[in-house]
Amino acid sequence: MARLTALNQQTHGDIHVSPDRALGYAAPRYLMQLFVNEISQAVTDFPIFITRQSNGHPAISAMTSFDTGRNLFVKDNVWQSSFQPSLMQTYPFYLMKPDDGSDKPIIGLDASDPVFGKAGDPVFDSSGKQSLWVTQVMSRLMEDVRNMVHSAKFLERIFALKLNRQIDISVHYADEAVNRITNLITIDEDRLHELQAEPLSALRNDGYLAPIYAILLSIYQLNALIRRHNISSDRKILRINLEVAKDRHA
Repeated sequence: MARLTALNQQTHGDIHVSPDRALGYAAPRYLMQLFVNEISQAVTDFPIFITRQSNGHPAISAMTSFDTGRNLFVKDNVWQSSFQPSLMQTYPFYLMKPDDGSDKPIIGLDASDPVFGKAGDPVFDSSGKQSLWVTQVMSRLMEDVRNMVHSAKFLERIFALKLNRQIDISVHYADEAVNRITNLITIDEDRLHELQAEPLSALRNDGYLAPIYAILLSIYQLNALIRRHNISSDRKILRINLEVAKDRHA
């Protein structure tokens, strides 16, 4: 867990941030967290699942690879999708509560993160003010707070209506090895079709029906992800199998 400190000019006046910070964030992540408002854009490239964070809370995630620690959308130090998740754009800054107990969040950072150094984009300008790009990150972080709340409500509704279906993916390689990716959650299409008019109408009115169907359709991006893997790797994938977990509504 990152140890955050409040960004301030006295302590961090001379630090810079690597211009490759977004790629540094993305490269080791085979699952990248999304907000519900990002699903409609992310679905153009990524399979989207609901996953469990380390604290057990659900999150919306774009799958970028079948291998942990690898992101197939980072190639030759270039991001390969037209869509870039918000958390990728705001890294390496976070919102935190100030020590004075006020309700207004402030920018926090993990000063030990290697993305910080003496070269790159300055965090403060020559007059000691936050650089424009940092101010823009702050605005996006504030927007992300609202999107986080919206996403939590969306996920709460999914589980309350038992629209969650847990699946596992078996990845079969040409060398006969098999890799299992477990604890992925998608939408239970049968359960969705069984919903009565009232809860279905509520989903539509709350703007949840479109992202639900987008998650369902995104499963077809697994085929594109296989092709992307096989183009960039000597270890070819022959096929994948999707299996409904025994506890399908976990």
